Amino acid sequence: LLVALLPALQAASAQPALVVNGREVPGNTTALVPGASYAPAAPLAAALGATAAVDLSRGVVVLDAGGRFLQLLVAPSPTEATSVQGAIRLDGTVVPGPAAVLSGSDAYLPVKQVAEALGASVTFLEGQKTVLVVQPRARLTGMRRLTNPERIELQVSAPVRYSAFFNEPVDTLQVHFERTDVEVRLPPVEGDRFIVANAVGAGGGADVRVQLVDGASYE
Repeated sequence: LLVALLPALQAASAQPALVVNGREVPGNTTALVPGASYAPAAPLAAALGATAAVDLSRGVVVLDAGGRFLQLLVAPSPTEATSVQGAIRLDGTVVPGPAAVLSGSDAYLPVKQVAEALGASVTFLEGQKTVLVVQPRARLTGMRRLTNPERIELQVSAPVRYSAFFNEPVDTLQVHFERTDVEVRLPPVEGDRFIVANAVGAGGGADVRVQLVDGASYE
């Protein structure tokens, strides 16, 4: 039994790491399609600033990257991944590359083709056995107030990870965009249900800080 397990353990330990924008994405493997790195759909999409919707009944995975849609067909089996015609489409246009595949109940995506379709560069660091994916830094280029209902529209040059935090003692909503620069000095925006919104550089990214009026809510 020990002898039988050794090849499987060695194969698992030999899998290259996948690092996207400085963060390791678990589950990367070259065992599904020889010579190609595949990673689980959801964590790979999240690392690239996108969301993944997997519809196995239709055999398709769709990534929404800030309004751009990357669609991948799911191959009937990993051995057929490279033979599926038109397997990848970006906003309806065919992008060369293999199909998505299933491993257990999870959909796996080809790292290189997905990352490059979303504007990233992909490098294999052989000495470190690491697939390195880097997206260009995004830019926060605009901020304006709209009405009916009152809202703030932000313009960002590329899909990026973001988080929101409400600083209750000062009634301020903070939206932080990772790896994002404020392209120019954006003027503060004033509103009715919020006092003022400002965009500033913070923590290697950009913050939009919205000071709400007393009792106002947000979504």
